Amino acid sequence: MRALRPWTHRRLLRRREAAVWLATLAGCGGSGGSTNPPISIGDPVDIAGLPLTKQLDLYLASAPADQPGISVLVMQDGVETYSSQRGMANSLTRTAITRHTGFRLASVSKPFTAVAVMQLVEQGQLKLSDALLDYLPELPEHWRPITLEHLLTHTSGIVDIFNDFWTPAVFYNMTLDGLLTYLASSQRTLEFPPGSRGDYSNTGFMLLAKVIERRTGRRFGEHMAEALFKPAGMLDSYINDEYTPLKAGDALNRGTLSTYYGFTTYFKGSMAQVSSADDFLHFYQALLGGRLVKPETLAEMARPHSTVTGGGRYGLGFGLASYGLVHYGEWDGFWTLMAIDTHRKRAWTALTNSGTPGRTQVFDIERLVSGAL
Repeated sequence: MRALRPWTHRRLLRRREAAVWLATLAGCGGSGGSTNPPISIGDPVDIAGLPLTKQLDLYLASAPADQPGISVLVMQDGVETYSSQRGMANSLTRTAITRHTGFRLASVSKPFTAVAVMQLVEQGQLKLSDALLDYLPELPEHWRPITLEHLLTHTSGIVDIFNDFWTPAVFYNMTLDGLLTYLASSQRTLEFPPGSRGDYSNTGFMLLAKVIERRTGRRFGEHMAEALFKPAGMLDSYINDEYTPLKAGDALNRGTLSTYYGFTTYFKGSMAQVSSADDFLHFYQALLGGRLVKPETLAEMARPHSTVTGGGRYGLGFGLASYGLVHYGEWDGFWTLMAIDTHRKRAWTALTNSGTPGRTQVFDIERLVSGAL
C-alpha cells in the first residue's frame, strides 16, 4: 500500500486515533469504528453459543497462515485462558508469529507511558499539577499553564503533529530533542486554552516521555525497562528508537517493512513500544495485582478526566469503555488493542501487522471477547 496523501491521511488518522481508544462496537457505545465489523467465519449467531475459546479458534483459523497476521491473548481472573497466533511476522524470511513475537504497539504505547508517569507521581518525583515548562523550559513561555495532567488527558491544546498536519519530510529521523526544537520554533500556537476541552494529541505523550527523561536522568527506553518491563516480567518488550532497532524475528510492518508510511521517526511515549502477547499477560497481572501502581492510583487512572472531540471519555492514559479500560493503536500496517473488563475481571489483547485485514480483526476480536455479539 502506498503512502496516503497528506490530507487523506490526516482525515483518516483523525477519525481513527481521536476515537481509537473507545469501545466502538455494538453494545459498547461510542464512534469511530464499524458497528458491525465482518466476522468472516459466518453469521455471528452461528457461533454465539460456543465457548469463547472455540469462537476465537474458529476465527483465527479463517485467517491466511502465509500472510501478515495476528496474535491474541485473553486473561480471566488473573489466569491466561486463551493464546493463539496466525500468520507471518516476517513474510520475507517466512518467520511465523508466536506468543513471543513483538509488535509495534502504536498508540497502545500511551497507557504504558501513563503508568510510568503515575509511578513517579507515587514516588513524589512528579505531580500531575506540575507545569510542563518546569521540565521542558525551552518550549514557549505562554505554554506555562499546561500541566502534566493536561498531557495525560489530551486537554493541553498542543497541536497533534500527526493528526493536525502531515509532513513526513520534517519528521524523517526526528528524535524527541528535534521535536522540542520544532515545536518551539514552528508550532508555538495552542489550539485552545489548556484544560478548556479535549482533543487527541500524540504530541502530548511524546512530551511526557521527554519529561520522564529529564526527571529521571535516563533514556526513556532504559526507564521503561527498569520501571515497567522488568518488574512485570515483560521479557519481550522494548522501545524501538534511535538506540534500539527492531529485534530479529519481531513483526515487520505488513510483513515486509521496517519503515512506516515510507519513513522513519524516533518519537516515543505516544508510540514506539514493542511488546508481545505473552508480555501483555504479565502486564495485566502486574497492573491489576498492584505491582506497578497502587490500586487507588489505577482507580484514578480509570476515572473520567476528559471528553475528547470525536472520541469519548478518557482517563489518565486510558480510554474508558462501558466495561472498563481500552486503547487502540494504528501505525501504518499495525493495528493493536488492549482492553480490561473491570466488571468481569477479564483482559485481552490483539496485535496485528497486516494493515486493513488487521483493522477488521481487531474490531472482530473486540466483539467476540467483550461479549458484544
